[in-house]
Amino acid sequence: HTHKRLKVGIGSSDFGVHPVATLVRGFIDKINTTKIELFAFSLRKEMSWWGRNISNSVENFILLPQINTRDAAATVAAYGIEILIDLNGHTQYSGLRMMAHQPAPLQISFLGLPTSTGTSFIDYYLGDSVALPPEHASHFTESLSLLPNCYISNDYAQLQGDMVDFIAPATGSQALRAPRSALKTDFDASSQNGTEFLFATFSNTQKLEPSVYSLWANILRGIPNSKLLNIQHTGFEE
Repeated sequence: HTHKRLKVGIGSSDFGVHPVATLVRGFIDKINTTKIELFAFSLRKEMSWWGRNISNSVENFILLPQINTRDAAATVAAYGIEILIDLNGHTQYSGLRMMAHQPAPLQISFLGLPTSTGTSFIDYYLGDSVALPPEHASHFTESLSLLPNCYISNDYAQLQGDMVDFIAPATGSQALRAPRSALKTDFDASSQNGTEFLFATFSNTQKLEPSVYSLWANILRGIPNSKLLNIQHTGFEE
């Protein structure tokens, strides 16, 4: 008698340069393949170092064709997926509309956005008691499944593949540290120009509230000769 493995699918549009891809790579490597057959469904063609690594390590990596959501759901269902995990939530290119057709008997949302999907077809949300306090359960249409310590998976052993260009030769006192000139900035960020301390945030600045910017402004005022570097987001206008 051969034990039947559980067929689990994860669906994401973020196997490109995105935090989700960097977080789930190590998680995928730890899957017990004697008990679980894992399927990764990519909702977009864009890939990164992390995404390519995932596609090479996961047992089944499937690029869902750009078809209507019903046909995409039928494709997922044809693989016999028993648990389907959404890694987007209500973010861009989400697969929630495909999951509305319920291609799997048990459907879960996880990682991409720590809020309720507000849908009737997602059964559970994976979180933890800090990010999603149990007393907030009534705010969720899903049942909460709270993981110990932290809901965010991580991969501390990974090579930061998309940052390789910023790594300097491993020689001298500045080994493995790139010069500030490697950053493409619209101001001179070098210490020679008087910028003694360079703060930086590589998050999407569209997500930052005015109160957070006010906090950063107070920090900059309190530290002489400091500057704050932000990423120029898509659609940025002067």
